[in-house]
Amino acid sequence: MAFFDKIYADLVDINALDTIYQILPYALTTLFIMSISSVLSSFIDGYEKSHLKLIANSISLVVYIASAYFFIKSYDLIGVAMAQLIQSIIYFLLLVVALKIVCPTITNISWRWDTTIFKEIILFSGQLQLISILVLLFEPITNLFIVKFAGLEVLGFYEMANRLISQIKNMLTQANQALIPVIAKVNEKSTSTVNQIYTKVLNFMMELSTYVFVLTIILAYFISYIWIGYINKIFISSLIILCVGNYFNILSVPAYFSSMGTGKLKTILVSHIIMTVSNVLLGYLLGYIYMENGIIIAKCISLLVGSFYIIHIYHYHNKMSNYDLININIFLLLSFICSIGIGFTIMYFVNDWLAVTSVFLMIYSFWIIKYSSRNSSILNQLKNI
Repeated sequence: MAFFDKIYADLVDINALDTIYQILPYALTTLFIMSISSVLSSFIDGYEKSHLKLIANSISLVVYIASAYFFIKSYDLIGVAMAQLIQSIIYFLLLVVALKIVCPTITNISWRWDTTIFKEIILFSGQLQLISILVLLFEPITNLFIVKFAGLEVLGFYEMANRLISQIKNMLTQANQALIPVIAKVNEKSTSTVNQIYTKVLNFMMELSTYVFVLTIILAYFISYIWIGYINKIFISSLIILCVGNYFNILSVPAYFSSMGTGKLKTILVSHIIMTVSNVLLGYLLGYIYMENGIIIAKCISLLVGSFYIIHIYHYHNKMSNYDLININIFLLLSFICSIGIGFTIMYFVNDWLAVTSVFLMIYSFWIIKYSSRNSSILNQLKNI
């Protein structure tokens, strides 16, 4: 205890240590239960029954809110820890029930040790941990360079733009995680079927990403005015540049999750190493020359290089052509590039941004209506996978 007291003394109020020690057993038990629950959750994903996991999560969340309301009156912060423990137990039990529903024979588990399977699990999880570490390092590198070369005020506006784009990116990519069990299952039977699924998902993601990011660029000035209160060029330029990097990064998502589904994590690991190293080198170089815009451009270049590496390697291993996919979606690429030009043109050459934004918003609406029928056909193809 004395050792931890010395560590915590510089981090928290010494009077709060008793509360921390009381919360710790609840927190560790919750962590242990949630670790086991994550394994059960992966099983359910493998059976393509994610809705059962969502139901379990929703019910446990309601239980957490109710128990927190009850316990916090008597136990204060410790009551919240108790509520989280109860939530984790309920979530675990519901996952057990859900797993029993999708696989009634799940109780017939063999407890024999298998060294080969253990080595595969360790290798796979080890690569996943390295990938997670590289992902955690990527953003702080950019933030560090922005603080060094541009200051905290610029970092604040960049973080606002980055948070918005991150939410949009998560919204677009979240559903693609369902590809992992599907690809893993189909890959055992037919590689050609995997390629068909990949191509359809890539085309759909490209169309959806183009529509969303083009709209974001068109509304960049309106967002700045509503969110900040005035037109801030640092925020707008950060938003547009981040749109570029994340747009092309999202195009690698189908290849990313397909590689994960087939167990080829080496490609993903190498791509993250490339992105992290290039972000460090280019971030320092371009930040020194072009300040904040150079740092953000360096981040986007890193995303582009890493994304194209995943796509190229995936296409190479699956004997697919990069040029065929580019030709299919050349109109969307040109539309996105034009929106980038529009965004920067309004910033530097147009005074009445509201009128110009309204005009381009009308053009965008007609564009969406014209190509909505194509979206419906692609969605129908994806539903039949």
